[in-house]
Amino acid sequence: FNVREQVQTKLKVVLR
Repeated sequence: FNVREQVQTKLKVVLR
């Protein structure tokens, strides 16, 4: 479980 990866995924969704 990577916290950094989850944060990046959330950022990608927000950037969407």
